[in-house]
Amino acid sequence: MAKEKQKFIQQPLFEDFLPKKEEKTNNEMGIVRGEYAASTERPYNHVYVDGEYLDPKESLKLENHSPDGFNWGYEGSGPSQLALALLLHFTKDKRFSVLFHNELKSDIISLISQGSDFSINKESIIQWIEKKRNGEGSIKEIVS
Repeated sequence: MAKEKQKFIQQPLFEDFLPKKEEKTNNEMGIVRGEYAASTERPYNHVYVDGEYLDPKESLKLENHSPDGFNWGYEGSGPSQLALALLLHFTKDKRFSVLFHNELKSDIISLISQGSDFSINKESIIQWIEKKRNGEGSIKEIVS
């Protein structure tokens, strides 16, 4: 039992792999960028918006789909957490984020190439949000 506890204690925590504060560069403005863990020396994927780290903590408080972080390229728990975090980041609206994150996952996050870094224009997410808020698609009944 003691050896099992020791192994657990020695494992690095999620927080041990958070990125260090770095200065934003102008070429990252307007971009949502994901770094796939296998392409780095970290065990967790990282996502940045405008060069700033997108922390999953706030989205995990709303719904805990994936406690070990974000993923993309399929319809699973990691992509659900990323979609929720992105909606929360862009809208600051918890209700909207919870209601529509699975649609964002299906429409955008699941279509990103799985198992590699990605970079998408944040405007595509903002436009998606605006369409949903304007009642385009089947969400009109839910929002009104």
